[in-house]
Amino acid sequence: MFRLPNYSAPADEGIALSPYCSPSKNDVYANEQNPFDALRRASETSEEVVSDEAISPTSTWSSSARPNSSPSPFSPAVSVSQSTAPIRRQIVKSKTFPIYERASRVTAATEGPRKILPELIPLDEQAKTLRLQVPFIYATQSSNLPQYQTQPILDRTGRVSRLDIRRIHPHETRSCSVPARYVAQGRRIRYDEKSTLYSISEYEMKGQSESALKGSIQLTTGKTLWGGQWTRIWHVTRCQAQHQACDYRGSCEPEKHLLFCIKKGVWEDAEGEVVGREGNGRLGSWVREGFARWKSGTGFENENRILEMMDSVRRNKSKSDLLVACWVMRLWMAGEFTWEEN
Repeated sequence: MFRLPNYSAPADEGIALSPYCSPSKNDVYANEQNPFDALRRASETSEEVVSDEAISPTSTWSSSARPNSSPSPFSPAVSVSQSTAPIRRQIVKSKTFPIYERASRVTAATEGPRKILPELIPLDEQAKTLRLQVPFIYATQSSNLPQYQTQPILDRTGRVSRLDIRRIHPHETRSCSVPARYVAQGRRIRYDEKSTLYSISEYEMKGQSESALKGSIQLTTGKTLWGGQWTRIWHVTRCQAQHQACDYRGSCEPEKHLLFCIKKGVWEDAEGEVVGREGNGRLGSWVREGFARWKSGTGFENENRILEMMDSVRRNKSKSDLLVACWVMRLWMAGEFTWEEN
């Protein structure tokens, strides 16, 4: 078999290569350095931490440290391994300022406002004892601030045919907070017909507002076997059930529910619980005035009437309004107070 002779290198070459043995290849990238390694080492040895924020336009660069992306033909080539990382100046922004966490002052477990603060009641609901001095109803704790207002409706003959009552709003009593000696003219509060709670006629009382009791409220009186007198106030409503007795028209006997029963000035509800006590000007803080009238012989025909409400009623706005309106209705129908012409 034909066989090629061994290859002999020329005289000017010192290394003889054999075509049958694979020559060893040198690693071309072995001595090449990664430029990012130099940047990383420079950033670790620098005194200032390189921030990721933008570089301030006022920052200065040294000629040796400024990077050159496009090398100039007039400047000598600088090796990447010998370059130092630039020192950046961080821009001061709002988010670079220190943030302090606000520690809560309350170290204990947070409780509801009802447990921490006491139950606050407006001034008009703190009135436990009311005093009737037409056309206003005052609280004995704040005699200058009226709580309710009444308005008579006259007929053609000039006689009072209807009596309206409403609750006075707190902002309407600002002029009344000044003592009477500093007021040049008499105090006047205009009656707002839109805020009328109840309308009292000679036979019944009807609710006019949304919070008032609907239907007809009627009053009956009588005497006991021992000569005592009682007064009962009823809530009368039409028959809501449609049955055969009223020919399915609701025209049968109306339904009556007892609201209050008054005996010797004590007001009781349908369950027999005391809700109020009625008196005159001689009770409580009015004893001096009553004694002066008795001594002078003027009598007590025009003295003030007083109603003391229990806590279970005065904290409920709708119940207290109903009790006051029924109290005024009882006094007006009994003729115990007259309307002073102004």
